[in-house]
Amino acid sequence: MSGAAHDAVLQERFAVAEGWLSAGETGRAIAEFRAFYQLWPGHFLPPLRLAEGLLAAGQTGQAIREARRAMTRAPDQIAPRSVYAKALLAAGQPERACEALAAAIQLAPRDASLRYQLGQARQRAGRPRDAQAAFTRALRLQPGMADALIEIARGLRLTYRDEAALKLLTDAAARNPAHHGLCNEQARCLLDMSRPQEALAVLAEFPGTLDDAQLRTQAEALIARGDADAAAAILTVLPDDPHSLVDCRARWQLARAALPDEIEERAARAFQASLADHDASITSRLATQFQLARLWLDRKDGPKAFAALHHGHNLLRDLEPFDRTSHAAFIGHAMTMFDVEKISRWQADNRDPTPIFIVGMPRSGTTLCEQILASHHRVYGAGERSAIGKLARTISYARTLPVLLNGDDGATSNMVNEAACRFLDSLHALAPRATRIIDKMPGNYLYAGLIALLFPSAKIIYCARDPRDIGFSIYTRRFHAAHAYAHDLSDLGWYIAQHVKLMSHWQACFGARIYKIHLPEWIHNFDRTLARLLDFLDLEFDPSCIRFFETERPILTASQNQVRRPINADGINRWRDYGSYMQPLIESLIAESALPSTNSL
Repeated sequence: MSGAAHDAVLQERFAVAEGWLSAGETGRAIAEFRAFYQLWPGHFLPPLRLAEGLLAAGQTGQAIREARRAMTRAPDQIAPRSVYAKALLAAGQPERACEALAAAIQLAPRDASLRYQLGQARQRAGRPRDAQAAFTRALRLQPGMADALIEIARGLRLTYRDEAALKLLTDAAARNPAHHGLCNEQARCLLDMSRPQEALAVLAEFPGTLDDAQLRTQAEALIARGDADAAAAILTVLPDDPHSLVDCRARWQLARAALPDEIEERAARAFQASLADHDASITSRLATQFQLARLWLDRKDGPKAFAALHHGHNLLRDLEPFDRTSHAAFIGHAMTMFDVEKISRWQADNRDPTPIFIVGMPRSGTTLCEQILASHHRVYGAGERSAIGKLARTISYARTLPVLLNGDDGATSNMVNEAACRFLDSLHALAPRATRIIDKMPGNYLYAGLIALLFPSAKIIYCARDPRDIGFSIYTRRFHAAHAYAHDLSDLGWYIAQHVKLMSHWQACFGARIYKIHLPEWIHNFDRTLARLLDFLDLEFDPSCIRFFETERPILTASQNQVRRPINADGINRWRDYGSYMQPLIESLIAESALPSTNSL
């Protein structure tokens, strides 16, 4: 046989082995690739394909060695470096995988697949923001890259831009309707937005056969819609995979809905899968951890509940880092900038009593207070508006405003009056016939001095609650907005203490315009509390306020279910059942003088 013919036979034999690898016959493929070490000495393909086979067989250590050998034989080739990084990632070494991919990108800076792989490695390394940068770069290099689009959409959802993520996925799926991943991610996005019927419609319109991931999403959507039997029929024919978060979560949801005897086992498996399944989206892992925490809290199982909460918050910490120094500087700046003299000297000319600002920490009763007042026939509840925060940024709250307030010319009065007029115009446009309009953004407490300056006749309602109950309620929920301070119990206690400190300053400056309500006041003497509040706001009694839970209006906060029921004491002192787990928060409160040490437990 001639040399050329011999080479052709070997190439055909090698191609057959590659076919075995593609078909999942890894044992046969691995043996054949080893044989080619002697047949093709010094060639990079045998160790490269062997590394791929070993990786598929779960033998990551050997896969790393063979990929490194392939890299040595072909230092300018990209494929060995890519497989090497995959093997490192499979071995739980994401930072080394990032380094390997960075070196590969130096050789091929316009390779979109390498950028995408780098994003995956960064994701595994706990660097989601850096991962998003890599996915975005991959998409720029290869527009329409479905996998990168999916990851970018997941990043948008992590930063609470669900609608933007949904639009991105919908548009991408319209261009590539037969892509299983795009369809599934679109359905999951809708499902996580509490729109299961639309998720089912997306899956029903898929032009091909649904794969296992889509079927599991379909099962979850059916459960969310209340059709547990149909979900069970789907899951019964699918293999039970304890390592897949998607599978474990679907079966746990089914157990919650229809198989309560299995819920403990299914919940435990879902918890472990959420920790181990790094291929699952962070959004799905987050949702699972916080949902499981609610389950264990309902069963008063503190160890399991707080284990789930800690893991959930740890996933969020890198996305939402908290800086005590900058926040303390902001608090100090606000207290220095606004005092009684400056507010009285520069306050706006308007005397419009329409605005009511309800402030406080999240979970302090702000939604309840707004619901009660919005039931009054002369009051409109506008919900949590971002207008004050935007206004503060527009007038350069931290830079220009302090200079003006320390000045002595007409520029200050002009700026204050113009800003107040713009805000009032937009406020009245919301409900032209209302006598009072509520802005219930809890975080407006940061800008109460600015509110007093711009709206001399506006009233501020300060909702307060035991800081331990506030901390417990915040930590046990994942809010659909950035609350960076919430991801560490010590930081959370410190932040609540800073809130108390600033509110004490505002009360000292213009206390007559602030009405403070402790949440238990509603519970222990509702009628008296309501009468005093209406008197503070110069409003007559309206019996609808007593039946506030019957008032139909959109509520988008985490308290929407609570305010649909009559007043109850369910959340009062709930922290006491979990005091040992709350110690870092309690210690911070005591250290910052927001809680007497004798009341720590």
